[in-house]
Amino acid sequence: MLKKLALVFGVAVLALLLVGGYYGVVPVLSTVLGANSPDHMGAMPTDQEFTSAKTKLGLTIKEQKEDTPIRTSLRFSGKSNINASFTANELSALLRNDLWRYNFIREGSVRINEDGTAEVTGQMLVSRLPGYAEAHGISLAAIKQYLDPMISLGLTPAFRVKVDAEWKNNKLTMEIQEITVGRYQVPEEWLSENKQPIEQFVQTMVLAVPGVSIQTLDFKGGKMNAVGSFPSEISWAVEGVR
Repeated sequence: MLKKLALVFGVAVLALLLVGGYYGVVPVLSTVLGANSPDHMGAMPTDQEFTSAKTKLGLTIKEQKEDTPIRTSLRFSGKSNINASFTANELSALLRNDLWRYNFIREGSVRINEDGTAEVTGQMLVSRLPGYAEAHGISLAAIKQYLDPMISLGLTPAFRVKVDAEWKNNKLTMEIQEITVGRYQVPEEWLSENKQPIEQFVQTMVLAVPGVSIQTLDFKGGKMNAVGSFPSEISWAVEGVR
């Protein structure tokens, strides 16, 4: 589930770059994406909530040296069966304690709304996107001309993603209701037109994680409710570990 959230953010970045390139906003990206302070939406996760979330996932986290090759800098092993509900603060704690050196989300926060939608906010470390993509086997060739200027400008824009999503028997149904990066909001028309490929991309990438199986997952009753399995161990390269 931790990687599921990260993959949705990855889709948000790709959407921004593709739409931004189409409308020719690259020359003014520093203005369009100038907002760097994320809305934490009231999330105040504690160390205890991070421990609680890991316990519910049956998860152990191990650190690798920072110079570990990108393709092996994030590894999953084992499998834990899950039948648990996670609060927004527990999910926020998982995001904020993701120390993988190519994780491009800082100060991640989650809010679960009464209508069953979920929102995620944070700050995007654009310079880490190439490493994130390589580790997941995603080619950025099609958007390299848009991504390079963003990296050169050192952009770290705030973002917001709002989704209405659920899983049943390893099948994802998802509607992205909003993607905002800095002061730029991806047009609703584009999100609607690309719903199926985005949905398929996220589903494929999530289920490619060893040990992941999702019988059911929804955002009801103010929590994320999940039944399935998750890797029992994640090993990631961390900056400063030598």
